[in-house]
Amino acid sequence: MNYNDTELLIKLRQSNFKGAKKKIANFILNSINNKNEIKKITLSGLANSCNVSSSTVLRFCKNLGFSGFTDFKSKLIVELNHQLQDIHEKIKSSDDIKVIQEKVGKTTIQAVTDSMAVFDEDSLNEIVDLIIKSNRIEIFGVGTSNLIAQDLAQKLLTLRIRVKAYTDSHMQINSATLMEKNDLAFGISHSGLTKQTINCLKAAKQAGATTVCLTNTPNSEITNWADYKLYTASRDTLEKGIPIAGRSAQFYIIDTIYASLALKTYPDKWLDVISKSKKSTEIYRM
Repeated sequence: MNYNDTELLIKLRQSNFKGAKKKIANFILNSINNKNEIKKITLSGLANSCNVSSSTVLRFCKNLGFSGFTDFKSKLIVELNHQLQDIHEKIKSSDDIKVIQEKVGKTTIQAVTDSMAVFDEDSLNEIVDLIIKSNRIEIFGVGTSNLIAQDLAQKLLTLRIRVKAYTDSHMQINSATLMEKNDLAFGISHSGLTKQTINCLKAAKQAGATTVCLTNTPNSEITNWADYKLYTASRDTLEKGIPIAGRSAQFYIIDTIYASLALKTYPDKWLDVISKSKKSTEIYRM
């Protein structure tokens, strides 16, 4: 997914737009790959294309944080002209190890930087409070997303939080179906389209649990079943390979949750609690 900042901003806000503003958002996103069309478009032209007033277009731009239509259009064009290629297009068969590690490193740094840019502090604070208050927590993910789920579960355990992250698909859906009010279901899917994870989040929500999703894809199917949404902004292209940088962006969100929980749950002795957990595994070390 080759997001630039303005495109990603529109995608993140798209589900909140209603009526005329939603028409504008949809039109821009559908035109995003046609740079010439974006360059030629005018305030009145955009209004006519969406069958809305020019004042509505101006309000749309200002809601996104721009001073007006000209500011919005100028930034979008600049970003389209400098849009980055994804890691799989950049790596060539002629690249040596040094070049590859530089490209992977830059793409990973960019994924975390972009995810920081779209970070929703209010949502994360609410999710941290929910984790603390929940009776039990179930984390769902498949494939590489299950590795992220396992990492989050392990971290929560060190903070004495009741949590499960099953690897077996039958155990996942059974557990989701048996969730109750005051439980928290956390679904992780980079694409937002993983059927197993979506079904688990749907089952948990229908059973009365509060639901959270972590995804790289705003307005994807998984967001329809999430009460709270967290987003990464990796530029990986799923059609061309494993989302390498996407995992790094997911770990950034997970580690932020963990650090926030540690400080909020044990403000004066969080280091002691984590240290006690570490000591419990020393028996397995040489």
